[in-house]
Amino acid sequence: ILADLGTLELACGNLDAARASQEEARGYLLALHDDEGVMMVLQGLCLAALRQEDLLAAVSFSTDALTRCRLLGNSRIFAYGILNAALCASTLGEHECAAKLHGAADALFEQRSEVLWRIEAEFRDLDHIRLRQSMSDSVFVTAYETGRSLSPTDATNLVSRHRSEEHTSELQSLTNL
Repeated sequence: ILADLGTLELACGNLDAARASQEEARGYLLALHDDEGVMMVLQGLCLAALRQEDLLAAVSFSTDALTRCRLLGNSRIFAYGILNAALCASTLGEHECAAKLHGAADALFEQRSEVLWRIEAEFRDLDHIRLRQSMSDSVFVTAYETGRSLSPTDATNLVSRHRSEEHTSELQSLTNL
């Protein structure tokens, strides 16, 4: 219930309340060993952190969720993790990487015939618009289509390269501003 409340708070723009509810839910879910619940809450925490422009936390939540998905073999939540990684890459200015990850995430959702939740769809759609404006439409489409052909392993490797030591230093410098 706390996780759902956090999602509603996020949708309403109450970001502090969203993160507080989802952080509390994460604690309970960890204690209950509800791995799928933890992964879902981490996705919501990433989105809230992105809205709050807390990029270090967003990347941390996204990385934790993707790691758990990979270790537990959860392909349904994995697509959301790739989407969150795309949003983080875009915020970091890694536009080509973001476009590829968006393509990979969309392909994974389509393979599962899954419709995105409204909040994730809004984040994705707005990011597609921003990327098309910053990269040009044709460059975005090329990168996006390349991403659609990535295997889940290749998408994970792209995220790992994106979160290299260079970007970790970059992220840490953001906390010192």
